[in-house]
Amino acid sequence: MKSAKIWMGAFLLLMGTIFALVEIQRWYDVAAVQDVVERNWEITFGAKQRPALLPESIDTAIYNYLVGKYDHESGVGARHTELQGYILHERFRALFRRPIQNIEIRYPEGIRGDVGAALQRFPALQRVTLEESGGMSESEFKVLCRRLRQLANLEELTLIAMPATDAALAEFAGHRRLRSITIVGGAFTIASATTFASMPALRQLELDRETANGDEWLTPEIAKEMRAVLPGVIIQSQ
Repeated sequence: MKSAKIWMGAFLLLMGTIFALVEIQRWYDVAAVQDVVERNWEITFGAKQRPALLPESIDTAIYNYLVGKYDHESGVGARHTELQGYILHERFRALFRRPIQNIEIRYPEGIRGDVGAALQRFPALQRVTLEESGGMSESEFKVLCRRLRQLANLEELTLIAMPATDAALAEFAGHRRLRSITIVGGAFTIASATTFASMPALRQLELDRETANGDEWLTPEIAKEMRAVLPGVIIQSQ
């Protein structure tokens, strides 16, 4: 009986250690995404609200402490060092979240590293939103698309004001689970219809009528041509 209790205690200790290591790793995964963009406080990991497992009193106390200790005025120091208390609080919240399936990065104002590699640290990702390129070049965006292509669970992709060219979007060819793609202000053409047609799960495309330069490309004639190539896809324009 004593031996059984010892084994049970050892098992519980092992499981607790494994759980703690997983949660700590999530802290570093969130930090990796925050660290690759300049304006790093408008990034959403999963839901915006407090995780259900985190008591509100503890969440509020940690937030007040971190903001009071680490935040500083805008314009003092590098851009990515602003609102450090808020950023650290998001990392703290990540310890209590389930596997993160949704990440949104908005208005980064600059890229400081490999965004795609950072996002690959979240293999459970199902939804990714990228708004504004932060000065990302077409070649850099192509690498980002190549890395996102390797996220096997990705189902929804939103690209706003990104250098979404035909060549970059071609990196997603054959993705088996992408079912919804939204592109606003891209730089692609009807040639990308072939890429979209290679995605067996794709059911919805929401496309901007104009390119990033303001030129209309999605004319009624081109939209009709795309629908002919993608008969099972709902194509919406804005």
